Amino acid sequence: MNPALGTPVDFLVEADRVGNGLCREALWSGARCTWLGWTLQPDASGRPTPSYRSFGADLYEGTLGVALFLARLHAHTGDKRQRRAAIGALNQALAVDLDQGPRGFYSGVAGHIYALLELGHALEDVGLHQRVAIACERLRLAAADAWDFDVMDGSAGVIPVLLAAAETLGRDDLVERAAEHGAFLIDAARVSDDGVAWPSPTDPGDAPLLGFSHGASGVAWALAELHAVTGAPGPAHAAREAARYERAHFDARAGNWPDRRAWVVATEGQPGSMLAWCHGAPGIGLARLGMLSCVGEDADLREDLERALVATSASLVGSAEGPDHSLCHGTFGVAELLLLAATQLDRPALRREAEAHAEAAIAHASRGHAWGCGVPGGWAAPGLMLGWAGIGNFLLRLVDHSVPSPLLPCDPLTRRHRRDDSDR
Repeated sequence: MNPALGTPVDFLVEADRVGNGLCREALWSGARCTWLGWTLQPDASGRPTPSYRSFGADLYEGTLGVALFLARLHAHTGDKRQRRAAIGALNQALAVDLDQGPRGFYSGVAGHIYALLELGHALEDVGLHQRVAIACERLRLAAADAWDFDVMDGSAGVIPVLLAAAETLGRDDLVERAAEHGAFLIDAARVSDDGVAWPSPTDPGDAPLLGFSHGASGVAWALAELHAVTGAPGPAHAAREAARYERAHFDARAGNWPDRRAWVVATEGQPGSMLAWCHGAPGIGLARLGMLSCVGEDADLREDLERALVATSASLVGSAEGPDHSLCHGTFGVAELLLLAATQLDRPALRREAEAHAEAAIAHASRGHAWGCGVPGGWAAPGLMLGWAGIGNFLLRLVDHSVPSPLLPCDPLTRRHRRDDSDR
């Protein structure tokens, strides 16, 4: 029920409103479109700072992420405006020279490949899959290249893309290339008595980061996915060791894992922390959920997951009217853990929690409040991880759980469930 209106909530109607808003705000030039809005750019210390600009082509906040949501929405609504805007946003992304940009999942080529795979299906355009084979050449691990490690920008985000492309295109050589990235990650790991972790992407001299987007959880999850496809024991062992490292740094008093970025301020003698997909319990819970589906039952991974679910549920209480509903560090990204866990663990009560949070947020929006985006102050952002496209994608997932989540690169969990459902 929508408490503000006293009527049942139709999540598709709400997702459609978000999509139509994106269509209205699109700026067109010929067959291409983009958007203006707020984003976060790092300052000299690495701290994200608001900036207003037109958007690039990446998956995180650029036109590819918007295209992905609008194409998925069109598949449910049949609205031709949404399809046109999805194609326009895709055309804008395809005009970018991939050779000049980064290669990460959320920031560059790997995200392009994933979007082309998904949009090829959604738009029924087999030509997009032909582009995938060409783009995959940019993901070769050359000795002279400088590669990051993490899910956001590095090899951990490349591995699931290569595995998904290998499955779609029937190319075993892409699995081998993913294994090369896995070996690179294992070789680069810092080994300690607590386990293994990877240098901070912002300052290699700092303590290794925890969490999904830039930390050990994201790398652990990617290595577990590699093990699930190849059966190689090395990635599974490294994944468990990375989880052990994070477990050693769990803050029992806070019920969360610390955010070790240099600019995060500790309070009252306690380490700084964040409860979001990018840093903290929700993202770590997603990693453990994915790892359990890859390496089998593990008591320590299960304990981590349950801790994350407790923290996630608690953080959503009374938060629906908050300033940020984004996927990266807002409440819809937090609630994504509940949605994925509800399906994976067959715990429908978790899904009801996510739905109740969305209903309360919709009620708040229906009283004239704008959706809160992931830029301080809640300023408008069109993109997938900070703004409207991600908010819409979450609402669409409440309608259809087979819609992939952007919070696990290539969302192998949903892909596996779709295969299981089709086999029944």
